[in-house]
Amino acid sequence: AGGDTPAGVLTQALVAALIVIVVLAAVFSTSEYRRGLIRTTLASLPDHRHVLAAKATVIGGLGFAVGAAAAAVSIPLGRHAEATNGNYLFPLDTFTEARVIVGTGAILALTAVAVLALGALVRKTAGAVIGGIVVFVLPVVRPRGIETAAAAAPTANPSPPITVALAASTCL
Repeated sequence: AGGDTPAGVLTQALVAALIVIVVLAAVFSTSEYRRGLIRTTLASLPDHRHVLAAKATVIGGLGFAVGAAAAAVSIPLGRHAEATNGNYLFPLDTFTEARVIVGTGAILALTAVAVLALGALVRKTAGAVIGGIVVFVLPVVRPRGIETAAAAAPTANPSPPITVALAASTCL
């Protein structure tokens, strides 16, 4: 899982972007609670769902725009750098490149919205950041962590909940 391949470089860049978006979304959702300004917000707009929906739209749109723009710039630059170094590049059609760009934006947008919701639940920046990093960043850094823990379990035949957890961890 090194950075010597285009996929490794993209994964490392995605991890850095995930950490930044987790921190931004956590601060975005918890700063009103920390400073007590949530009372002013709810006095002007009493329905908390509308406030949360507006925040989710803003942070999700920001995450998507930043992720898609970064992928749109980095894919051609990375392919050029690899070709300049004499590496063979498999052909990449426009549809595949567009899927990678939109997918990268979607990953960052969904992560931002989920951490925003987590911040609204815990109402503490540190808790939202730690929760976001544990849930969204660590599976990217160590994708085999759950499988390794399941293999170290004393039973050779995992129970159905562990099997479901293993299947879910490979989908992340």
